[in-house]
Order: sequence, then structure tokens, then C-alpha cells
Amino acid sequence: MISFLKFFFRLPYLLFKLAGLIRITSRAKALFRKTLLEEGLPREVADELVEEFAPNIVRMLR
Repeated sequence: MISFLKFFFRLPYLLFKLAGLIRITSRAKALFRKTLLEEGLPREVADELVEEFAPNIVRMLR
């Protein structure tokens, strides 16, 4: 019973950590795309590279 309560007390902490990971990943994808476009790559190529090299948080959590 105590472990169950500890889990619920730690749940907000874990959720905030997860939200931070998602936020950092999204920001990195946006900056990577922006840099690729500034270097002169076409939008389609930049989008493909971003999707290829960006970590997928949902896939990592499975």
C-alpha cells in the first residue's frame, strides 16, 4: 500500500520530466529545420532529414 502511495506522489514529478523531454525534442527539431533551411536546402529535403534524425519520444517509451 505504501508503494502505491509513493507512486502517486511521484507521478506529477515524472509527468513534468516527460513534458520537459518532449519540449526539448520539439525545440531541437524546429531549430534543426530552421538551420537546414537557412543553409539553402529545399523544404522537402529539410523535412525529410528532420524526421529521419529526430528522436521519437513515443517510440522510446514503448
